[in-house]
Amino acid sequence: MNNTKPRITLITRAYFWRQGAGLWARTRETIKFLAEHTNLQIIFLDIVSEQDITSIRSFEHSFNLTWLGRPKEKQQAFWQENFVKSTKSQPISDFYIIDKTENSFMLDVIPSNAITILDSQDIINERAAKSLVNGIVDPFYLTAEEEKVLFQRYDAVICIQKNELQLVSQWVGEDKAIYMPMPQEINAIPIRNTVENIGMIASGWHANVNGLDNFLKEIWPRLDPHLRLNVYGAVGGHFSQMTFNNVTFHGFQQNLENCYKDLDLVINPVNYGAGLKIKSIEALAHGLPLVTTPEGASGIEDLNGSGLLIAKDSADFAKKITQLIYDHPARVRLSINGLNHIKTHFSKAVCFHGLSTYLGIK
Repeated sequence: MNNTKPRITLITRAYFWRQGAGLWARTRETIKFLAEHTNLQIIFLDIVSEQDITSIRSFEHSFNLTWLGRPKEKQQAFWQENFVKSTKSQPISDFYIIDKTENSFMLDVIPSNAITILDSQDIINERAAKSLVNGIVDPFYLTAEEEKVLFQRYDAVICIQKNELQLVSQWVGEDKAIYMPMPQEINAIPIRNTVENIGMIASGWHANVNGLDNFLKEIWPRLDPHLRLNVYGAVGGHFSQMTFNNVTFHGFQQNLENCYKDLDLVINPVNYGAGLKIKSIEALAHGLPLVTTPEGASGIEDLNGSGLLIAKDSADFAKKITQLIYDHPARVRLSINGLNHIKTHFSKAVCFHGLSTYLGIK
């Protein structure tokens, strides 16, 4: 029996050793899994500081890391050339995984006889269309047909949620579409009898800023004036010159567990985007009631009414928060059902099953 671990090269621009963004967390979990089961090499498309190296060395499992630098111009050509230079003396990997569709330009320098996998993270054309409706021009744009053709250049494509899996399966074939959501560890917070603190944890991504701005202007004034809103993460930096009653912007927090412990209810008011909203499933993994939008529940919308609440508009958002404040049994029910859903559908074994099968990992 051949027990040799497959050799994997992962190409990414995600700062996976840092907290603060769902994409980084997603890539971090993927790296931890691959480092445990394969011979992993990471190609990082940027620079790495000494402080970064210290953080990277704290990983439980080992891997080789090569960073390609930060060019002043012509980024794609710079990284392509440095990739060829840095890997020319190394054996060809069994699999090359490109993290995010935006980095697909690296396909052109991967050995032609290697197996290529895209971890798409989201569907670009859908993300761009939703952003445009909200007045934001996505810096990386593809039409549906262009994205389909690009996906077909890969041997397999990883999808983060089932709605996207269905679409990608039509584009590339079911045998080439891999379902891999974001694994979550259970860390349940007890449901307190009263609701005093609600909160949002988010990066400074423009969709988060847009959602919070709408919440503060359209929803927050409708709620009990004694309620406190705690905002964690870089998203709060965009509101530093504004003052809202009973709203605290805590900024970036290294320990997210302490943030969740202070909350009685979580909101995710994002109105556009794509992919799986990692902060939404993270809230469920902490056993906290979640009120969100249809976009914030993308990929887990079947939980509406049982494990989370989806608001159709600003007035409904405020109404659902108010209902939960005065309904302790409902908050407990949402907590239990949300936790059970995470245990069943977002364990490491479930999330990495498709990729394990494709890579031939036991």
